[in-house]
Formats: sequence, C-alpha cells, structure tokens
Amino acid sequence: MERLVKKYAEKLQSAGLCDAPLVCGFDDEVVWNRSDPLVPILTDVMARMNINSLICGEPAEPYRTILKYLVKKNPHTIVPRDCETRTFLHDLPVSRSFSAEKILGALLRRKSVVTMEGGTVRLVTFGTVSPEQPSVPLSPVCFAAFVLVFSDYLAHKRKGRTTGEEDA
Repeated sequence: MERLVKKYAEKLQSAGLCDAPLVCGFDDEVVWNRSDPLVPILTDVMARMNINSLICGEPAEPYRTILKYLVKKNPHTIVPRDCETRTFLHDLPVSRSFSAEKILGALLRRKSVVTMEGGTVRLVTFGTVSPEQPSVPLSPVCFAAFVLVFSDYLAHKRKGRTTGEEDA
C-alpha cells in the first residue's frame, strides 16, 4: 500500500494538479504517503465512511487561483455549466471549514469537495477500491473550474461587464 499511495501522490504532482497531496489507502491499516497535521481530520472522515482511499491536496497553479476566485463568488456550491461536469460531477460542494463534519457532509453527496479555510484551498476526494480511484475526479474538478472561469469571463467580456478582478 505504501508504494501505491506514493505512486499516486507523484502522479498528481507530475500532472500539475496538486502540490504535495496527501494520499492514503487502507489495506490492513490506513497508510499515508507522508505525515501532515491534516491526517487526523482526514482519518476521521475515512473512519465514518465506507471507503478505503482518500486524497487531499492543495491544487497547483493555475487551479489554485481559479478555485479561490470561484469559492469567493460561490461560497457553498460551484456549479459548472459544461455538459461533462453536469453529467458526471453535477456540482462542486464548497466547505469554508476544514473539518471532518463539513468534509464528510459534502463527500456523502459528491465524489469531491473544495475546501477553503483562510486563504488555503484544498480538494478532497475518496475511493472505495484503491488510491487510484480518488485521483480520477481531481482532474475533472480542476478542468471544470478552469472552463467555468474562462467561459464566465468570455460571456462578461462580450457584454462589456468584466470586473477588475476578472481582467487581472
């Protein structure tokens, strides 16, 4: 299991999706790719769900900035409008607190949650089979956020209604 959690942490980093993700898997015991102060909260989430893997990571740029911007605009739920996201992810729940209760509440409804506490944005996803499974929704979440920001910007630009923050 140690090899697997390290493998998927490296894959997420090399794909440019997350900086230093936390990846865990459960076999005989819960194994994390590294230690981190967030591990107790995430272990609590795992213990209260019927899952065997979980990933938590701060998105790499440009996704970090894009998700921070979207969370400011949509403090509870980010609703992408592209067809694939609406079909497979539906929406992206947002938690303004990195707590087991808030994360658990979102993950019981969706495959991922965007958390933002203070100025730190993180993505949390889970799987029921292996550490590969929670790595799958991370890319679509980043892609959906990217598409949403730029499609909104284009629509606002065409109407002459962009904000200074959008133009920056």
